[in-house]
Amino acid sequence: MTNQLRFPPSDHTRKALLYYWSEKRSMRIQPLVMGVILGLALVSCTPPPAATSSVGEFPTYGFTVDVPDDWTVEDDKRSGAVAIQGYVGGGSEDGSALLVIWGGACIPSKVKASDPEAAMLEDIDRIQRLYGLDTINVLQEPHTLVQDEFLVAHATVEVPTLALSELSKLNQMHTRDANTVQVVDIYHLHDGFDHIILAYLYRGGSEALNQIADAIVLSLSSTCQ
Repeated sequence: MTNQLRFPPSDHTRKALLYYWSEKRSMRIQPLVMGVILGLALVSCTPPPAATSSVGEFPTYGFTVDVPDDWTVEDDKRSGAVAIQGYVGGGSEDGSALLVIWGGACIPSKVKASDPEAAMLEDIDRIQRLYGLDTINVLQEPHTLVQDEFLVAHATVEVPTLALSELSKLNQMHTRDANTVQVVDIYHLHDGFDHIILAYLYRGGSEALNQIADAIVLSLSSTCQ
């Protein structure tokens, strides 16, 4: 396959977070004059605050995940999904990204585990039917790689924003027209014991936020016994 998985390197989680916060908080520089005669000055630099995140534990759903402290977390127990969202600036108009992680990771699924790429194709077909699309554009064909404890199946698709409500939580482009698509990264994370974490990343217009969302996906860990 010609396209490359949009994962950052496996040690990139903290670097991606630090990149994001460094974009938001500039370094403060304060000159201190030590002596008029010598005409020397020392400059004291206070580094930006370290990136902070918290571990979100969802034992009912079977996973933990690192969440930046300024991202919102919504646990929708009715649908069995966790939505993690970040914003640039004051709100969605400035850019956003959304990660939806579905519960039930500890329910064994031997069929999906036996052929991850076939299961991914079925998921893409499901999305196409869900939005009533005649066809769906696949930016990244299904493929697999090993990431820490998981065998990860990944694909990227485009959903026309015309198929979404402009006010839909899934519409991270915050518009609805014939020329705009919603890019969705699909992740099936197999832990080797027939358990699967399903995660869907709805990318927005901020590349910094998208990189943070990539890092959040990398932080997922299974708690299934």
